[in-house]
Amino acid sequence: MKLRNRNQNFLNTLPEGTAKVSRTSKVLHWGYFLLLALLLVYLGRYVYLRLTQIEGYGEVVIERKPLAAVRGGRIGALSVKEGEKIHAGQMLVRIDAQETCLPPEETKLLQAEYDIQQKRAHLETLQAKWRDLHSERMLRRALELDDSLRHDERELPYQIALLKKELILQKEHLNRLRMARQSMPPATECLPQWIESPVSGRVNRVLKHPFEVVKTAETVLMVEPAEADVMIEGYLSKYDFKSLFVGKEMTVLFPDEKTGKGRIVAIHSAAYAFPERKWQEYEPADSPLRVTIAPEGPGEAKKWRAYNLLRVELRGAQI
Repeated sequence: MKLRNRNQNFLNTLPEGTAKVSRTSKVLHWGYFLLLALLLVYLGRYVYLRLTQIEGYGEVVIERKPLAAVRGGRIGALSVKEGEKIHAGQMLVRIDAQETCLPPEETKLLQAEYDIQQKRAHLETLQAKWRDLHSERMLRRALELDDSLRHDERELPYQIALLKKELILQKEHLNRLRMARQSMPPATECLPQWIESPVSGRVNRVLKHPFEVVKTAETVLMVEPAEADVMIEGYLSKYDFKSLFVGKEMTVLFPDEKTGKGRIVAIHSAAYAFPERKWQEYEPADSPLRVTIAPEGPGEAKKWRAYNLLRVELRGAQI
C-alpha cells in the first residue's frame, strides 16, 4: 500500500529487504577486532610477566688475561696476531728500553766524571792567572796601579791548593764508583723485556704494535685461555632486588632466539659505585642492579662462548 504525504511523496509500507554489506567493510570490521584482541593479549602477557617474572639484559663476557709491560719502552718485536693460538711460556712481545736509558750507577759515574772535569778546568784557569800575576809587567801594575791584584796574589795560592784537594777526593770517589759498577750485575732497567704467555689459548686482542711506545703497566695484549671461564654481566631493575639471590636460576635468550640456563653467582649493589641521579618523569632513575651469571654446566658454557660480547635478554621467576 502506498500513502501520499503533504509533500506529495509516496510512503511504501511494504518490506524492502536488507542493505548490502561490502567485502571491504567486513575485512575492516574483523581487522579491528583482531587488532583489539592482539592488544589485549599483549597487555595481558605484559602484566603476567611483570607480576610473575623478572626481566633484564646482559652481555656475554669470556675471561681474558691482560698482559702489560713491567716498565716503559718501545715495542721491538711482536710475534703474534689476533686470533692466533699460543701456548704457555711462549714469548709474545719484546719491549726495548728507551734510547736514553741509563742505570742509576752509570748516572752517578758520569756525574762524578763531569765534576772532575769541571774542577780541573777551574784549576787550570787559576794556575794560568797565577802565572800571569807573577810576570814582571803584572807585578809592576799591581804595585803601581791596582791594589786588587795584590789581593788576588794572596788568595790565589789558597784557592789552588783547595781545588787540588777536592780533585783528589773526587778521583777517589770516582774510583769507588767504577769498582762498584764492575762488581754489580748488569742493570735490568736497560735490558730488553720479554712478555710471555702465562696460559695456553689464543690472542684475543693486540693493543700495541711494533715501534709504538708503551708506558709502565700499560696493557699490550689480551689473551683468552683455552678453558676460559664465561660469564654474563647482567643488569636488572632495582625493584626486583627481593627476588634475587645467589644461586637463582635465570633463563638466557640469545640474539638468534636460542635459550640457555645459568645461575647468579654474585649480586652487586649497582652498575656504578655512585650513580648520577637523573629524573625520569616524576621518579629519580637510579642505576640498575648488576649481577654475574655463570653457565649451568660445561654444555652451557660451550654454547655461551659463541656469543662473546653480544647482548642477551635475561628472565627469571619472581618471588
